[in-house]
Formats: sequence, C-alpha cells, structure tokens
Amino acid sequence: MKKRRIISMLLAVLAVLGAGKPQLSRAETKPINIKSIYNMTDEEASKKVKLSEIRSASITIDNRPISLPVLIRELKIVKDESYITDLHTEITKKDFNEIFYNSKYPNGLPTNSEFEKVVEISSGEMVCIYYKGDILSNEKYFENLYISESEGIKSKVNEITLLNSIADLYNSQKTNPKIDFEREVTIKEFIKIYEAAVGVGAWPVEEVQKINSKLILPKFNDDFLNTKIFVDGFDLRLGGIEGDSLHLCEVENKNGIIESVLLTYYKLKERKMYDLISGSCINVTKSFSNPDDKYFKSIGINSNGKLLSYTGILGLDFFQTTDPTPKERIYRDLIKKFQTADTVGELLEIYSYIPEGFEPDYSKFDFRDNPNIDPAWLANQPTPPPYQELTLGSRGQAVLDMKGRFLELGYFRTTEFSDQFNKNTADTVKQFEKNNGLPVDGVADAMMLALLFSDGAVGK
Repeated sequence: MKKRRIISMLLAVLAVLGAGKPQLSRAETKPINIKSIYNMTDEEASKKVKLSEIRSASITIDNRPISLPVLIRELKIVKDESYITDLHTEITKKDFNEIFYNSKYPNGLPTNSEFEKVVEISSGEMVCIYYKGDILSNEKYFENLYISESEGIKSKVNEITLLNSIADLYNSQKTNPKIDFEREVTIKEFIKIYEAAVGVGAWPVEEVQKINSKLILPKFNDDFLNTKIFVDGFDLRLGGIEGDSLHLCEVENKNGIIESVLLTYYKLKERKMYDLISGSCINVTKSFSNPDDKYFKSIGINSNGKLLSYTGILGLDFFQTTDPTPKERIYRDLIKKFQTADTVGELLEIYSYIPEGFEPDYSKFDFRDNPNIDPAWLANQPTPPPYQELTLGSRGQAVLDMKGRFLELGYFRTTEFSDQFNKNTADTVKQFEKNNGLPVDGVADAMMLALLFSDGAVGK
C-alpha cells in the first residue's frame, strides 16, 4: 500500500505538468578530451610531416566513430638505458610504462617486446600499439574521456581500427584536386587535406553542448523540481505499475528531418501523451498518430498532422544517423544524459541543453493554470490578451476588429466588410500566417491574434 501511495503521489504531481528552467548547478560539457589537430599548440601546428606516412585510425568512443590522423613506428622495449642503441626505435621498460597502459598487460610488456606504436601526429602521444596481432589502446591517452563530469560517467573506447593511408582516403574522393603526397607540410596545413579525406562526420571533435538560449521556460516551484522520477521501485523512465512513462517525442517535417523535440509523459490508461513542459495533451484521440495541430501551433511547431516518433527515456538508442549534422550529433550525445536524471528538475536541466533549432516556443504559452509554477515568477509575467479563437463560421465584433487590423496592415483593400469569418477571411488569415512565419492553417487562434495586434506584425 505504501508503494502504491507513493506512486499515486508522484502521478498526482505529474498530472498537471508544467515547466521551469531549474535553478540547479549545471554540469559542464566539454569536447572529447584527447590531443588532436583541433586543440594543438602553435608549436605543434608548425611541425612538418610527410603526407605519405600518415594513416587514419578509426576509433569508436561510446559507439560514436571518430577518426585520428596517426603515424606508425616500430619500437622495441629494452631493460634500461644502457641497452639503447637507437633512440628512434628503442625505449626502456620504465619509460614505456610511464606513457602507455592497457589493462590486458597491467605490468607492461615484457623486455625485448617488439611492436608498432601508433601516435597522434600533432602531439606525438601514443594512441595505441599493434602487438602480437592485437591493437591495444593506450588507456592513459583516453583516461580523461567523459560524458558528464558531475555524474562521474566515463566514456568508453569500444574499438580501434587502423585504416588506409590518408593519401588513399583523399584520392578516393573523386572531387578532390590532385596533390603530391611525397612532400612535407606543416600539421596546420595538413588539416584541410585531412578533412577532405575523411569527411566532416569523422572529425575528432565533439561540439560543446550549451544552454539553449532560445528555449524559454517558466520557473517551477522547488517541490516539483525535486519530485523523484525513481521512487521505491517505480521508474517513470521505464514505466511502472500504471504503465506511465517519460519520453522524448520528435516532430519531423515531410522529409523526415527532425524539427523539434518535446519532453513528454505518456498516460497508459488514457492512451494519451502530454507535454511535460506545458502539461497539455498533444494527441487529440487515443491514437498517437493523430497529433493536436492546434496545440503544436501554440508552441510554434507545424506538426503537419503526421505521426510523431517517440521513445522511452531509457530506450533512446534509436538515433543513429549515418552522417549526422552538428545539431544532430549534439542531440544524440545528449540522449545519454537523460538516462541519468533522478528528479524532474534534473530532467528539465538536461532538456535545457537541447540544440538550438529543436526547441518548441513556450514564450507565449499561458501557464497560469499550472499549480507547479513558482508564484513569484508567475506574478511578474504579463497577462496574456484574452483573444478567443476565430474560425470559419465565427461572427461578431472580434471578427470586425480582426478585419480592421488586416485593413491597417494592407491585407484588405475595402473599408466595408461584414462580421462573418468566411472562406475569404480564412485565406487572408493564411496569408498573414505565411508572412509572419506561423503554421498556415487559416485559423485565427490566440497566438495568431496576439501577433496580429502587436507592433511586430508583418503587413502584406
């Protein structure tokens, strides 16, 4: 009974869903923390290297492939300095153990071991070695990888593969101009050649995630922010006794490209999906394939009345675009963080990093009916104008006022018009929506009317 009571309390809190930019300390997110040509020093950039000697190492980190330009050199381990005859091909066991470690050989390689070292071209740091048919990663080189420093989650090197020479990769791109790979260039000069050879998607750099300044959210009260997602065996990220669960819901355009991402909450008994930020239902029937176009329009999204893809927070391995854009890569990396949230506040904090361009527009949404919003924040918000939706068949003074404003903006030529909302009126509304970047549906809803009567309205 206690368990069900806790669950009921949690569901009651989430029943009226709203949103806020949580006032929590935010985890810093940094680029992949390895030495490469994208964070080298000026001294390293000025070093010269022969193009024909450079190869590409494909490294999979947290199941994401990147590519590093590397040099390969033969090396032999000797007992101590007295045994060194060639500094370029021999290294003492002590020196080797200081710069290389792999858990498969915790005490290092045996003396007299011969292997090939693979070094990153700008820093000269050892990335891995090729020893007895195995590629062994240098765990010291990758030791600073992480997803979230505050969570203590370390990134993982899944696989390393040595690929063709940069020359072969470059020449395989038929559009690349011919160059002489027998010459030497500075590493700074090499960057453009490297990018032309491996492609943007394989760059060894991860975009720094940052707070989305365009995502405008209200502020929640502390009780709501501290609501636990996982309580006494009930995890909303998976679904529990009631079958309710948290999701990321993607809104795609007609070409299948993601345009917006919503943080949502599914109620199994109702078979309806709710926006966790606003608390509004986003599907008009029990079929999720029938989104509420009116609601999506109110948050600046044109849903096109089409199916929205959605996946539970703990099942978000679906985003595997083969050649992702920078925005898509940030989103894919962000997915992992959603799985670490323990409270509603932490979930919203992570959501605030959603890439610019994916955010809904809550700036004009009316949150006054949401009991979870901070009263002080709400008191400082302007009262939304009391515009009532107008559509085909509407009539009265509100229609006359709307037409009068259309006249001022040049959408009407005549000064005489009726108080009826007819087909011609709908066409005018569509023209205004198109000119002002709104979803075009011919319905004069509160958001459209607020813009119409504002100083920012764009005329014909």
